[in-house]
Amino acid sequence: MIFRPLDDPRLTAEDLQVVYALLGETTDWSAQSPGSVTTAQLIALVNDPFSVWRAVFEDEALIGIIGIIRINWIDKVCEPVIAIVPDRRKTGAGYRIGMAFLRYVLDQLGMRRIQSTVLANAPSRHLLEKMGFVQEGVLPALRWKDGDYIDGILYGWRKE
Repeated sequence: MIFRPLDDPRLTAEDLQVVYALLGETTDWSAQSPGSVTTAQLIALVNDPFSVWRAVFEDEALIGIIGIIRINWIDKVCEPVIAIVPDRRKTGAGYRIGMAFLRYVLDQLGMRRIQSTVLANAPSRHLLEKMGFVQEGVLPALRWKDGDYIDGILYGWRKE
């Protein structure tokens, strides 16, 4: 598995279109996603000192993106955003990316706590639980979606 910065010159125009689409899709399940983005917003994400974004490749194919957002360098806390290309979903790619993400934030960034808020009806809850995250709370009526308010579920993971 290879992580490449979003400004890596090896990313093709097609790769970047997939990245745009994946960032827009995250609004369906993440309570903390950036939503659909413009080119200017993508450039701002790449240069934000409190986030790290990577395109994820496996066998030379783009399989997803990982965002490490809201990095608190003092308290060593961050939040993940993981999005998988549609044809790689339900293949274990999310888990492989997630576990590589954990190693990266622990070994390379020195984080001690990772937290994520997802929508109550999101399949990402299963992924977080499989990765060892623990449900820490419920944020009632967090996001308006499809004509109703949906709760947010707060998950946490700590380095022991």
